[in-house]
Amino acid sequence: MLVFQSFAVWCLLASDLLFFVTALETCQTAWFDEGNVSMSGDSELLRDLRRKHWTRICSNPVDMEAQTVSGINSQHTRNTFHTFSASEGLLCLNSEQKGAQCEDYRVKFTCTGQFCSECRTRWFDHDDPTGNGDYEVLADLLNIYPREICPQPIAIEVQTVSGEPALNTSDTLLNYDATYGFACVNAAQGSGSCEDYRVRFTCPKEFCQVAEQCRTQWLNSDNSSVEGDVESILQLQKTFPGQVCKNPISIEARTVNGLPAKYTGDIFLSYDVNFGFACINDKQESKQCEDYEVILTCPSDFCHGCRTRWFDVDNPTGKGDYETLIQVQMTYPKEVCSQPVAIEAMTVSGVPAHKTGEVFQVYDASRGFFCMNAEQPGGIRCQDYKIRFTCPLDFCSVCALRRLRHWNCLDFVIFGGPLQQLCCEPETIMILLTPSSGFFQCTNKLFLSDQATGLQIKEFARKNAANALSVANMVMGMASILSSLNGHHHAACWLVLIGYLLDLADGAVARRLDACSELGAKLDDFADFTTFGIATSLLLRTSDLLDNILCMCYVLSVFVRLCFFSSGIPFMYRGLPCIYSSAILASASLLSGGNMTMLRVIAMAMILFMISQNFYPHDRVLESQAWKKAVYAGGVIMVFCSSFPPACLPLAHPGEVRLPAMEDPS
Repeated sequence: MLVFQSFAVWCLLASDLLFFVTALETCQTAWFDEGNVSMSGDSELLRDLRRKHWTRICSNPVDMEAQTVSGINSQHTRNTFHTFSASEGLLCLNSEQKGAQCEDYRVKFTCTGQFCSECRTRWFDHDDPTGNGDYEVLADLLNIYPREICPQPIAIEVQTVSGEPALNTSDTLLNYDATYGFACVNAAQGSGSCEDYRVRFTCPKEFCQVAEQCRTQWLNSDNSSVEGDVESILQLQKTFPGQVCKNPISIEARTVNGLPAKYTGDIFLSYDVNFGFACINDKQESKQCEDYEVILTCPSDFCHGCRTRWFDVDNPTGKGDYETLIQVQMTYPKEVCSQPVAIEAMTVSGVPAHKTGEVFQVYDASRGFFCMNAEQPGGIRCQDYKIRFTCPLDFCSVCALRRLRHWNCLDFVIFGGPLQQLCCEPETIMILLTPSSGFFQCTNKLFLSDQATGLQIKEFARKNAANALSVANMVMGMASILSSLNGHHHAACWLVLIGYLLDLADGAVARRLDACSELGAKLDDFADFTTFGIATSLLLRTSDLLDNILCMCYVLSVFVRLCFFSSGIPFMYRGLPCIYSSAILASASLLSGGNMTMLRVIAMAMILFMISQNFYPHDRVLESQAWKKAVYAGGVIMVFCSSFPPACLPLAHPGEVRLPAMEDPS
């Protein structure tokens, strides 16, 4: 009896221990802001968020955190919430507020269990708390470990290097979410210093399933003879058309002699899937980069375009399993293209190669697949593998004359034989009359519905609304430049301030309409450089050599500022944004009547602030959306009154309208 009681107690303790360990395995999602503030209030309900982001939010969160989009914790606002729980989400109703409307909120959830552990990275400890604090920023980690982290994690876990969860420490954390990563600032701590933290991310299941399944051949579009070796994704797509996917999952680099990039000792300017690979000669101690080549891992749909059947030309007896491209081409000369664009490998039993745990000596589309028995850990032998290749579309096409980018390929069966592909012009429908005989016909779509056309117009307007504001900002900048060159400095200042308001509106509209794009980012940079760089520098009225030098220094500092705009931490900038510097200079010019001594001092101060690498908070000075709207409305009224003074004079002096005195032409 005593034995059974002991066994029961042991089982109870074990279950409690398991529950305790499981409870510790929690992770934080990214921030979500789907419901815009409306006349009724703000809604961030879990069921609505999961309907759109069902893979990025767990079904049963254990906790929820909410803050305004400007970073103010929900507890520090004056709002009363109709619903606020991890199981339901957040709902704020204007009708239930006392003297104020609901703020615009965003929420993040704490999850546990399989959601956190299904596709999880290893722990990363890139920074330590010396200096300003401990910054484990996602953008930095992606640069250092490009193949080990997905670009858009769905959750993050943080703990000290000794294993204590971050939320159990006494530290005040500046940031803790999957979108940006983790940040702890020493100055915010009572002890004066943060703990040393490490992070790991939870990625979408596709990242673990697809990784290393669809890989390109080794690509080399540049050499290191002049400035360095730059293997950008854009340049690779131009050099190897059809052989490079648009959105790679990971990138790997090595020298042309086969040495992995991490062992060369070179310093890399870029090593990620967003830009590609870049090594600059001037950054190296030897002043010379190695000559590199890169291989990309692509989404699985890239390998689905024109794919061969599976080939198994060797078995792992002897030295190992050698499924080489040359051997496959010799054995099946008409079934494999001469230059495949991607390769996939799996065991003959159907297990993807990357899940076997074996070490592969070669795995790329240009040579094929090698697994050597002597290189396997523990003295095990290689499994028996099979491979298949992805070829250029023209290899699969039975249409002799066509332009690749204007055709779509459809699968069909010819005379009951193996799967083949037929290419038809876009906007066509394939009708297979008798599958066994292989007869077919292509019929064109005769019309598009009016509804589809209307949706296309609305989508075009949504995507380009923010771009139109960027163009308007650029126009204001060019108009300000012309005004300064013609001596109309007062008008030039106001045009810069109008550009400032347009730039604020540009970002807000892009986020509200979910219309952020690469083109929009470039337009915004061009507009900012025009208005807040060149146009603002001309407000200094270059009258002598020193003013000319100051003007050029200001333009260069704006250029540097735009190159290093974001710190990677939300609500923090590295260096003062150039739009604020321009607004301060333009306002100072108007208020001082163009006092050049004051403008020179302010310009030099702004240059130092812009190129500074210190972190600057933003948006937190405006503690509510109502204040933001009031400030923005005030700016619009100021611009209107400056342009049409008679319209604003009755507001300033009711019952008395005085027109400004005319200037003496002399």
